[in-house]
Order: sequence, then C-alpha cells, then structure tokens
Amino acid sequence: MKTKLTPSFIDALNLKSEKQYYGDTEVPGLVLVIPGIPKKKKISDISYSFYFNYRSTSHGPTKELIGRYGAITLNEARRKAKLIAAQAIEKKDRYSLKKAIGKGYTVRTLIEEFFDKRLKEPNYKKKTIAAIKNTIETWIFKKSLRPEITKFYDYIDIADYTFDRVNQSIMKDIHVAVMAKAPYSANRLIAYLKVICNYGIGASIIKINPCVGIKLFKESESEKILTSAQIEAIINATFVVDKRTNKLNFRYYYQKGYGVVACIVIAWVLRTGRRPDSEGMAIKWSSINWDKKTIYLEDSKVGPMNYKLDSNGINILQTIQRSNFKDINMLNEQGEPFKSNRFNGPFSYNDIRREYIFPSHSYGVKTPWGKTGKSPHITNVEATWRKILADLNIPYLAVKQCRHSWATDFYLKTRNLKALQRALGHSKLKTTAKYLKFVEQDYEKSLDSYAAQTGEPNNNENILPLFKDS
Repeated sequence: MKTKLTPSFIDALNLKSEKQYYGDTEVPGLVLVIPGIPKKKKISDISYSFYFNYRSTSHGPTKELIGRYGAITLNEARRKAKLIAAQAIEKKDRYSLKKAIGKGYTVRTLIEEFFDKRLKEPNYKKKTIAAIKNTIETWIFKKSLRPEITKFYDYIDIADYTFDRVNQSIMKDIHVAVMAKAPYSANRLIAYLKVICNYGIGASIIKINPCVGIKLFKESESEKILTSAQIEAIINATFVVDKRTNKLNFRYYYQKGYGVVACIVIAWVLRTGRRPDSEGMAIKWSSINWDKKTIYLEDSKVGPMNYKLDSNGINILQTIQRSNFKDINMLNEQGEPFKSNRFNGPFSYNDIRREYIFPSHSYGVKTPWGKTGKSPHITNVEATWRKILADLNIPYLAVKQCRHSWATDFYLKTRNLKALQRALGHSKLKTTAKYLKFVEQDYEKSLDSYAAQTGEPNNNENILPLFKDS
C-alpha cells in the first residue's frame, strides 16, 4: 500500500496477524514495515522499521534497513533514503559500499549526523553545544592550527575510520594521546564520543559503543581551591584602578600583557562567586537593576534567577562603566598610540558588543589558529588566567575553581551555610555542602554517619549538624 506517511498515520496503525507494508509517496522506495502479531514474542517488543528499496548495479534489487521508528523520526528516515538515492544517481554502488565499510558510516559521518539531528536546542544548551563541537572539531576533525595540539594529530586519526575498524582499544589509544595535552580534554572527548555513539546505536547505525568501559583519567586535584591570600593576590593583579581617575588602569594591563576583559571577568568571579561562563562572561548591561542592586541571570545553571549584588559586584560594574572598554585612546611608554590586540588593552567597536558587560576582542576577527570569533562576548579567559597564576607563582587550577574558592572563603569567614546557599543560588543545601569538601574532608562520611544515627535521609537540612556554627 502506498500513501503519504505522517507521524499521526503511523501512530494510528494497529498490529495484524500478517505483515503490513506502507510505501511512502513522498520518497519513493521508502517503506514502513510492521511485523505480524508474534506467537512467542511480547507485543510490546515489536518495533516498526523503515527500509529503503533500490537497485544495486552489481547486486540487483536491494533492501536496506534505515532504522526503527521511534529511534529515528519519519523525517530522518526520509533524509537517509534521499542520501542513498543520491548516491545511486551518482552511479555509486550502494551495496558494494555497504559491504566494504560495514553500515556505510564512518566516525565522521556519524558525528556529522549527530550534529545535524541531535546537537541543537532544546536538546542541549548553547554552551554545551559549543563545548561538544569545539572538542570534536579540535581533536577528531583536526581543525586546530595551534602547534601544541597539532603535534598530537598523528596519533588521532579515526575520523574516516569505518565502524568495523573502531573498537575500545583504538579509543583508549586516543584517550592516552590527548591526555598528554590535558586529562580534562581527554576525558571530555571520550564522554562526548560516548554520547554520539549511543545516538548511533539508537538510530540502528552501529551495534556497539567503543567508548563504553574506558576508565577516565583522574584530573589533577592538587591545590583545588585558592587560599584567602591567593584570592586577594589575584584580585590585586586583575582589578587595577587608577586612583587619579577611578578608572581601570589600561596601561598596567598593556605592560603586563594581560587580557583586560579577561582580567575583569576573573575579578568578577572571585569577588561575587558567580560562574565564569553563563553568570559572568555572557551577562548584559540590560540585566542590571541599579535601583534594586540585582542582576538577572537568564542562563544560570539552575535556571533564570535574580542575583543580589553586594558592594564588591557594584564596584566592579561601576568601574567598567566609568572606564568604557570602547574607543579608549592612550599612549605606550614610547609615546606612540596604543596598539590593541586580542590579548590585552582597549579596543574599538560599534556593534552588538555594546550590549555585553564583557565584550570580545576577537568578534569578527580571524585568530592566529584560523578561527573567526563568532561571539560578541568573551568566552575564554584561559590564556590570561594561566599567565597570572604563573606570575604569582600559584600552582595551576581550573578557572571554575574560582567559584569553589570564593564559596570556601565565604564560609570560613561567616560559618553560615544557609547564607552561602542563598549567595550561590542553590535550591538544596546538600549541593552547597559539596562546595566545602576541601573544608570538611570527611563530609560524605559524616553525612552517612548522621543518617545512620537519626534514621533520616541525608538531604537538605540534615547537613546542618556538620557545620555547627551555621
């Protein structure tokens, strides 16, 4: 039977004793097959399947499984069928191709399909989409031009491997190769590839996930938080104000080679405890309510929220306003006009960047490693962060630990867990307590002990006895 398939039509179909075949009139050759009612199999285990019928130049009439309805949508099935048809038009032997490379999918084609069909809002947040794409493009598609990364590319060469060649051993080798650069990058790469391969299994593209069972590297836990003295030292190095003008001292940032916007982001996180990405780099001037002294965080990890600004946060914002990153004229030590670059100092702009508190130097500019900046706000402070830590002789730790450092410092000064919970914007007190694991090294053991003594679940308020002064 031929008809124009629609989701509502398919969902309304009922099982019968015999098989049912429904050919799609929109994409000729695409067929929905519904098995007959089984004798020994549960009806709940039955799945509808899409097939594509075509003629192979070497094998004659051929039927190829597209995927199970539910695992893939009708539109996805149509796109797959059109791809096969296009290959046939180009006189490519689809049957021989399939026989040679397994399912006809390489690592690259599976990733590209995942990007096209799954890696989009609302399935993932914008920052998650960007993180996955950046990691995959850097290590699998080899798009980076940075020498410290490209030297590892000879050991990472699976993009055009077909899945009959990809196994756990190969993935482990890649994991080790990337680990030579950074355990964090290596772990994120395997985690993202695992998600992509799970998609491939659900879409009946591959049968086995080669990333399953790979043990992630332990990421460095040395110096996980900053001390109060280190926090103040970094703030003094990043938030430098000219006492005469009460504006940011741009000459200082130029002489140090620090990214001025990156510095202020770091100071913002260490003074306010906000997350460096969505609660820092991406915030807009329009989000600030000066009368109520609040800032509206649209993309906070816990959802939209109004964050109460203290005097530290207000001071930073007002200083930025007075200083104005835009169109600042100054002279270098030789009396010559200051030449800005993507790493330090002021820069000129008259575009969407005016909306953002922390605008990007590289927006619309091609970087030395071949990428053009697409974000109007700053997205990365890593280069400046590493340089500052090195200059201050502070062992490296991830930028995200600034928030953990702030939380620990706040608690040690106030001993008020509830106040810290409100400041961090957590809905559960247990989440807040986890930020203090460097203060209370045995907090999990203490939680279990408390639960055993009281017979109560260790959630929310039950944590309070751990922090006697709260």
